[in-house]
Amino acid sequence: MVSHDFLSAVSVQTYLLSGAADHCKGDILEGVNKFYSEIVHVLYNAACVTIPQKCNFYKYWWNEELSQLKGKAIESFNLWAALDKP
Repeated sequence: MVSHDFLSAVSVQTYLLSGAADHCKGDILEGVNKFYSEIVHVLYNAACVTIPQKCNFYKYWWNEELSQLKGKAIESFNLWAALDKP
């Protein structure tokens, strides 16, 4: 719902919705570009708020428990390999 909340704050100029016959092409292009930029900005901010950011290392989700499990898996593999992989 964050994106909905953020997007609801974006205002669109009514002349962009009404055919804009009484506005020049430059005004219409400027209005569309402004509207587009606001949507992109809002969606980017919503993503920053809702998507977890990675830490400064490759496997940001790796923890001590996983390191211990990986160590046990390596030990098991080495034992299996030492027994000629029965």
